[in-house]
Amino acid sequence: MKKNIKLIIIILLMIIFVPVSNAQAETVDTSINHVTDGRFYPLHFDQLAFDFNLIGSNILTALTIDNVGFYENQGIEKLCLYLDAGSEGFQGMGVDSDLGCATWSESFNYWYWDDLFEAIAGTTRFFVTIETNNFSRDLTVQLKVPAFNDKNANGFFDEGDNGVFFFDDLLGVPAEDLMDSSVFILDYRDGGGDIFLPKVVATNIFDGDYIHAGIYYSIEGLAKDQGGLSVIDVEVCIDDKCEKATGYDSEFASWYYDWDLTDQGYHLIYFTAKDTNSNVVKTDTINVFVDMTPEVHFDFTYIDFNTFYPVVGGDPLIIDVYVHDQYDKPIADQLVEISPDESFVQVDKYFDYSGSDGHVQFKSWSDEPGFVDYYFYIEDIEYDYIYGVSFEAVEQVPVDMYSQVNTTYLNGRWVKLADNSAVYFLDNNSVRHAYPTQKVWESYFGLDFSFVEIINTTEMANYKLGSNVPFNGGTLIKIPSVPKVYIVDGSGLMHWIQDEMSAQLNFGADWASKVRDLPESFFTDYSEGEYYPVG
Repeated sequence: MKKNIKLIIIILLMIIFVPVSNAQAETVDTSINHVTDGRFYPLHFDQLAFDFNLIGSNILTALTIDNVGFYENQGIEKLCLYLDAGSEGFQGMGVDSDLGCATWSESFNYWYWDDLFEAIAGTTRFFVTIETNNFSRDLTVQLKVPAFNDKNANGFFDEGDNGVFFFDDLLGVPAEDLMDSSVFILDYRDGGGDIFLPKVVATNIFDGDYIHAGIYYSIEGLAKDQGGLSVIDVEVCIDDKCEKATGYDSEFASWYYDWDLTDQGYHLIYFTAKDTNSNVVKTDTINVFVDMTPEVHFDFTYIDFNTFYPVVGGDPLIIDVYVHDQYDKPIADQLVEISPDESFVQVDKYFDYSGSDGHVQFKSWSDEPGFVDYYFYIEDIEYDYIYGVSFEAVEQVPVDMYSQVNTTYLNGRWVKLADNSAVYFLDNNSVRHAYPTQKVWESYFGLDFSFVEIINTTEMANYKLGSNVPFNGGTLIKIPSVPKVYIVDGSGLMHWIQDEMSAQLNFGADWASKVRDLPESFFTDYSEGEYYPVG
């Protein structure tokens, strides 16, 4: 949320601020927040050394910092800038907004940031921190923002300029050096090993947070050692039960913990980190409330349409809505509303309440062709997805040629052995043709076997075995390995039905239930004719 607010402020400032002359410009003020003197040790980071405010309205674009202590940049690995973003005051890593680390100018012996674009609105607080290297002697640090000096008066920062620069051509600040009285000692300690605690922070959960989530909440965070060793463990402790981070990068630089949400109410949480020298840090405890009350969750709520190409004047479109909560369980008594965006479309009802299974069903139809979008609202909240449906008024394609009965296998005799279920069609040439599956038989005669003759094996052996009987004309078939549906015509040829709309228009909304499976071994009984007409 903070990032969104920041972006909005920047955009507004870019619109509001137009370059004006220095005489017309309204300057930005500065102030110092005193930092208590302290000591910084080798290989430490996030050491607060300078704390200042910019007061006004503008966009910060560049900043320079000098060290007036001994030896300028010696002992300092990085000088980094933060914007105050957590609770008031410095927290640093993972909490305050990291604006990056400065570049050291060998030519002018100072640090500078020249790629900032940070909104100043009212009193905006910044922190400058030191990350030390492995220095080998005691040193001093006292930081300042030098008085503004745009040496070539071009209104932009160039290396060698001093002070604070802004987005427009306002006079920069400060008019005089901005410096705290604090002096910091870079304290070299020879021997004794690392006795300093690592640092660990959570970046997406804070004291007083209210969590209304699903079955778990992923806590994210950062960790780093003070003193140059490695972090070897991070634990998340919830109500004094501590567990290792679920996942983490090298040295726990970033980590996460998947918290299983099982208990509603307040929970006390803290974090620990341990380095390779067994130094362990424990954070302050935060108090977080978990609300387990079921609520509609759109990730688990779903809507099914029986078709997206209903026929004008045909069977109604069936729309099933299943309302589920954040635990993927159905929710009863939830108001579900449907709203088509075209007046020619009708529905059986515009709202209903979900049953114990979370289910609501709507029916919709049209006497006119056209495209319509359906919107859904669940407890007055618009569902994430819009469903588009096309009502089709395509003239029925003549299909007589494809659905004619195969008369070849309707006149003759049908025979079988007494102890075998196989039935054969006996043609006029005394050639017997097997029905390879019962579904093939049913495509001609249903379940009627009353006219089948039982003959003996001697007679059966006198009849030569011919080709298999194909499905009757007008039957829809498919085989498991090919994602195509065919119609068999009266001559035994099969024709590929190229799209779902054609199948619905010609065989009804329940066309899929009419498709018969054909074992792969019998696919070669058929030859493929021209494609079935589209539409």
